[in-house]
Amino acid sequence: MLSKQITALEAALGTRLLQRSTRRLQLTQTGNDYLQRYREILRQIEDSKARIQQLQQIPQGTLRINAAMALGLTALAPAFAESGLSAYGACSC
Repeated sequence: MLSKQITALEAALGTRLLQRSTRRLQLTQTGNDYLQRYREILRQIEDSKARIQQLQQIPQGTLRINAAMALGLTALAPAFAESGLSAYGACSC
């Protein structure tokens, strides 16, 4: 099954990726170059996935709360400071 997929890939690329003998398989120079590029592309995809997942964990956007000034000063501001939300923007009271 894998052999057929490799042969199909070689046909699509128009070049040999593997040097085959009765006892072993060895990458050609083109095959080695292709493998290195493929690994780099896979690494970039994984980095992109990780970055997107990381961004999903960070709060974004504007949080607006309408409350009495006294409540904001005595309860909300300290709660935001403790939770770390104060780092995401200034209060527009």
